Amino acid sequence: MRQPLSFQSAKRTVASGVWQAGAAGIRTGSKAVALGQTHSCYCGPLHYESDYAYPVFVWLHGPGANEHQLQRVMPLLSTRNYVGVGIRGDVCLQRGAGYDWSLAARRLPRVVDCIMTAVNAVGQRYHVNSQRVFLAGLGTGGAAALQVGLRHPEEFAGVISLGDAGLAERMPPLQSDGLRGFPVLVARQRGSQQAVRSEDLLSQAAGIDCTVCETPRPVSITESLFGGVNAWIMARAARHLIR
Repeated sequence: MRQPLSFQSAKRTVASGVWQAGAAGIRTGSKAVALGQTHSCYCGPLHYESDYAYPVFVWLHGPGANEHQLQRVMPLLSTRNYVGVGIRGDVCLQRGAGYDWSLAARRLPRVVDCIMTAVNAVGQRYHVNSQRVFLAGLGTGGAAALQVGLRHPEEFAGVISLGDAGLAERMPPLQSDGLRGFPVLVARQRGSQQAVRSEDLLSQAAGIDCTVCETPRPVSITESLFGGVNAWIMARAARHLIR
């Protein structure tokens, strides 16, 4: 079993906010869009270069948040490397408490459709590389990302599941077709036995390229964690492991 990476916890988190301007007067940042019943937002890269096909970073928020959690994540991940897309969860919590993900198998096709609709829409605004779509999420969003990505590996360049304590119990049935070498990053709190079980399941399944990072505290939106996520994505691009 490969040794897990160790990302030190950051001392600060970045409050919700959006960067404002790129090169040559191009305005970048975040915009909310509603596409039918798909609620999403996007963050464009600073100093956008139209000749470069950008990777797409799709974010599935944690429980109680919404698609605008992307605005906290992107400055920590990278303000230049990606076009970011945030998707709203398919479960509306009571009394304005935000949204979550059902994780029911029967509802996954709807989640997949929302993701692909949003990615296609952002591709109309920015020059993106459809072969470099990374799907990531926090908590139940991370579980949803893993379920979608492992069922549809042909659609994604990799999956990143951050801080889902019950991931092992919600692991989808794994098929060997298309999963060999498929990149997966799992972030867990150090000593989490549930995450260890999920790592075992992934590493034994069809040659999945599973990397585990450990944090000394519960996984959350921090600068150091997303710096590690950015390095993980860029390393796979450099090694030509993008599917």
